[in-house]
Amino acid sequence: MGLPLLDTTHRWVHVAIFPNTANLDEIRTYYRELREALERPGPPIWFLVDLGGIDVTKTTAVQRKAAAEEYDKLASLFESRVAGEAFVIPNPLVRGAYVAFWWISQREKGVERESFATEAKARAWIETRAGRSLEGVPTFAEVRRRAP
Repeated sequence: MGLPLLDTTHRWVHVAIFPNTANLDEIRTYYRELREALERPGPPIWFLVDLGGIDVTKTTAVQRKAAAEEYDKLASLFESRVAGEAFVIPNPLVRGAYVAFWWISQREKGVERESFATEAKARAWIETRAGRSLEGVPTFAEVRRRAP
């Protein structure tokens, strides 16, 4: 169990790292922090998200439902504040399922989403789509090292 990490030190790119699994309080805490980040004024936000550590065999239906409900509460903020999300999911089966979920759900029109096997590819995609360098934006490893 563990709280997802959210680095918001850069106004236009936020880095999120999800743990192996999280309890309900940790899920709610993460989404509360995410809401606070999205409510801050600033430029459109790009998210660099590491989902590689999630163990889908340990995530329960109750946890998935809680995360979906919390996410749904933020949908309008996502539409107005988020330019795009780059998800890093090394496992090709899980990556495929994730892509299918977003494709079927048709959520947040106007928010660009793409899934990648590596962080380097995800970072390159954000740089291309945003037209800006990610120099200075922490890597997943740096965010993990800074975590309490």
